[in-house]
Amino acid sequence: MDFGEALEALHHGKKVAREGWNGKGQFIFQMLSTQLARTVEDYFEFRDWNLTPYKGLIVSDTFVIVTKKNIQVGWLASQTDMLANDWEIVK
Repeated sequence: MDFGEALEALHHGKKVAREGWNGKGQFIFQMLSTQLARTVEDYFEFRDWNLTPYKGLIVSDTFVIVTKKNIQVGWLASQTDMLANDWEIVK
C-alpha cells in the first residue's frame, strides 16, 4: 500500500511497516495524546533544574517507531517513506 493508505491505517489504530526497511520486526504506530500522570521531575529526577511548574504536561499525538531492539522513539517520515508503495499492516 502507499503512504496515504498507511496513514489511514495508523489513524485506525493499526501498526504499519515498510517491507523495504532494513530493520525487520520494526513498526510504527500512532500514540494518542495523553497527560503525564506524574510530574516531569519524576521522569527526570537526575536533572538539577526545577520542573515543578510542568506537572500535568500534555503529550500530543505522535507517530512512534518500535525498533527491533524494542526501543520506542518518535518517528518522522522521510521523502523515501512518503513515496514508497511497500507499506504493510503489521499483525
